[in-house]
Amino acid sequence: MIKQRHEIKDSIFNRIITIFLFLIIFLLFSHPSLAAGENKFLIIHLDGVSSQDFLQELEAGNLPNLERIFGKKGMIPYGLTLYPGATEVVIPRMKDSLGSEEGPLSWGAYDQQENRIISPLEVFLEKFFHVDRRARANYLHGFPGLDFLAGLSMYNIPKLLDKYPVLEFYWFGTDTMGHIFGRKQHHESLRRFDRYLGELVQMLEDENINIIIYTDHGMTFKEDSQMVPLDRVVEETAGDNLIAYFYPNVYLEDVTKKGTLARKLNENEYIDFVFYKKSPDEVVGLHQEGRVFFIRSEEGTKYSYEGKDVFKYFAYGYCGGFLTDEEWLSLTYKSRYPAVPCNVYNFFTNPLAGDLAIVVEPPKIPPGIYARTANHTSLLHTDMMGPILLKGPDVEHLYEREYMWLHALFQEIPELCFQDTTPKREKHSLFFWGSPEDAGVELGFSPSYRWRMLLEGNQKLLRGQIQYDLFSSFISRLWISGGLEKKPDNLNLLAGLEWELTLNRIIVSCRGTVSREGLDTSISLGIHSDSHLAIKWRSPGAIGMGIRW
Repeated sequence: MIKQRHEIKDSIFNRIITIFLFLIIFLLFSHPSLAAGENKFLIIHLDGVSSQDFLQELEAGNLPNLERIFGKKGMIPYGLTLYPGATEVVIPRMKDSLGSEEGPLSWGAYDQQENRIISPLEVFLEKFFHVDRRARANYLHGFPGLDFLAGLSMYNIPKLLDKYPVLEFYWFGTDTMGHIFGRKQHHESLRRFDRYLGELVQMLEDENINIIIYTDHGMTFKEDSQMVPLDRVVEETAGDNLIAYFYPNVYLEDVTKKGTLARKLNENEYIDFVFYKKSPDEVVGLHQEGRVFFIRSEEGTKYSYEGKDVFKYFAYGYCGGFLTDEEWLSLTYKSRYPAVPCNVYNFFTNPLAGDLAIVVEPPKIPPGIYARTANHTSLLHTDMMGPILLKGPDVEHLYEREYMWLHALFQEIPELCFQDTTPKREKHSLFFWGSPEDAGVELGFSPSYRWRMLLEGNQKLLRGQIQYDLFSSFISRLWISGGLEKKPDNLNLLAGLEWELTLNRIIVSCRGTVSREGLDTSISLGIHSDSHLAIKWRSPGAIGMGIRW
């Protein structure tokens, strides 16, 4: 009888193995597809790529996938960012299409209304939490050598677009590599992005997906780049009148002396421009060879100068009158200093703006944590201009543009909405488990997004758990759980963690559960198809088959 029972168990297990292998072949060769419904938006933030470098790489044939995917009509070569061109300035403003009048202006500030210093950490946290929670791990992927993780994350985008109407993705590696290692490594990171994007788009079979790629600012490279001691210069020049300094902002105790201090700072060899607001309608800028004036009226902004015309706008056809922000961009988007009069004037409308704003140009670089070979701290075209790339039915009206204000991009896409972009719930699941020794069932039920309930049972136990998604990225999720476990002779309280690593249709799960009996761990490997079928292997030797919906 014992032999017969073993033969029956072996027969059942052999059948499970056969079905298991068949399903593996089926799932691996099935193609991902997107759920039908409203048009989706994939928004990619490509950090720190200037229009100049992008167009040069494109012309050299080094970005074949970007060229193929967007073509000339889907490329806006010149997207002008707000001054100062920096990620901590751009990210908190993009979703709400905010102009210079509100939001952060640098890595720190002095709030005159509340009489307090806004620290760099506070600015970082504001930027961090403006990013969608799944994309926050992209900050880590921007470290040197880790952008391959950002590339692997892109393989999961097709599946996530089944659940999310809007996905935000950040490629920070281009900026990091440029700052630390220079132009060559910066371009290599851009080319890696191109390769990963090409593979991603091959997986996106739905033509209704809208793809938007924007660069938050440019970057200027100089072989002889050097950090200059701006902190010391500002502190020594301003003396006791200085409240705080966060490049480019200088905050003063006695604002009546800002004109005098601006002239003293302008004498320093490290500083190229000093701007200050002389009156509600006028901003004055000082440079080594003269002064510039930006005057605002209801008609727009007017530019004039004394000494040398460093911006050379009159050579581009400027006639000395008032121009709107859009007219300034239209006139100067290919100039060395695009739309400086309105961009700098608008900067001073922000209540967090300094009493003075200083500007240094390459090869000089303000002190920074990791900026060594390049930066984007000036008003130059290479710092302020980056490309915008568009593809999809809801962005066709923006095709074939030559230039655009970056902060206005999402405002011009009425179908794009950042509200209610999370799914209603997680996937339900039902699995049947079998091994040579045992068999059981597992039911997963999700009442809402980031919550799920698991009920497992076999001849030896009944286990119920509630799980909460503590952390999510594009490739991993961490669940925290609590529950009860009933065995024939006892009842245990449970607490645990489960870490899931996802790569397209493959999910690896590591689970650890603690009870008074000790620590119970398991590892599972699952393969999922687009028809909701799934198979799993779980240590030490159980095989599961089921559905997810």
